[in-house]
Amino acid sequence: MFKQFLIKTNIVSEKTFDRMRKHWIRVICDENTEKLIRDAHPEKLTVLEVSGKRWEKLFHYKSYESRNYPEFDILDIDRIKNTYDLIILEHVLEHLPHPLKALKNIHKILKPKGYVTYYSVSSESSFWT
Repeated sequence: MFKQFLIKTNIVSEKTFDRMRKHWIRVICDENTEKLIRDAHPEKLTVLEVSGKRWEKLFHYKSYESRNYPEFDILDIDRIKNTYDLIILEHVLEHLPHPLKALKNIHKILKPKGYVTYYSVSSESSFWT
């Protein structure tokens, strides 16, 4: 109903409304990720962020490591000896030929009771997940 009102009254076009919705979904994902990290006590977390350093300065972590995709091959992690309390994947899984294998690998380097957050864009809807 809100969408129809905005479009009918020429406040925004349908295309603009769809773009706004996509950005709001990102905002909600970010808020939920921030809450998860805050509730998990970031000062106690060892963190791996794949494909970016967006979350590095937002919290003070016990340790933080950033790896860039595609240089860091998440499908071949045999050389990684560390384990992590939190692994953040941003726009990685949708580029991989075998995302399920990547998630299994992530599980191998995730500490028991650890967290994984991922952002991905669906090819069908451009929604963040």
